[in-house]
Amino acid sequence: MFSSSYSHRAAVVLFTSLVMAGCAARPETLRRPANERVLQIKETVTWKLGFWDVALVPGTYVEKYEDDAGAYFMGPPMCVYMAGRPRKEDALAGNAWECGILLPKKPGNEPTVVHIIGTQRPLTVFHADDTPDFSAVAPRAPRPDGTFDVSTTINSMPVLTVPGIAAGALTGAALGAILEAEQGTFRDFKTQPAKGWLVQTPASAAEAPARSGVP
Repeated sequence: MFSSSYSHRAAVVLFTSLVMAGCAARPETLRRPANERVLQIKETVTWKLGFWDVALVPGTYVEKYEDDAGAYFMGPPMCVYMAGRPRKEDALAGNAWECGILLPKKPGNEPTVVHIIGTQRPLTVFHADDTPDFSAVAPRAPRPDGTFDVSTTINSMPVLTVPGIAAGALTGAALGAILEAEQGTFRDFKTQPAKGWLVQTPASAAEAPARSGVP
């Protein structure tokens, strides 16, 4: 029989393996755009990831980075969240992250929703319509580089496999090192919104309304 601490760690790793795909980028390796553009998400975008519902919140997404893959538009605080169906009274019932949208350069490629490792916040209060009550969770403060402060880890999750745990890899030191290495990384979700979900051309920042917060 596994210990309760083992079971909790295994659950965390299994949850992580569902959430995170292989693509990753770090702000310090990306370029700043010559001119910031914006995307306006006018309504909540939803999709499924296992038995979780994932939602991208409406608001203004500002282009802060670029690389050979495309442009990264960073969203309002806690702009993507997941909630289980049915929700349970545990840490996996709901989580929110700071996030962004990768708009690809290659024609035909779909936009990708990315979340920032180390910005995860547990969601515990929901409205009657199952949307989170963001007023119950304080957002993280933006850093000077336009992303969010991840200096303090709150319920962050490591990228490990179950065989790694079975081999005894998930020691406190190893876990700390992995979490530290992942802080601030942009990672996409293993599943994404339906094809064609974003059908708009980015506007210049001058044409856009003021950056909005979480509704």
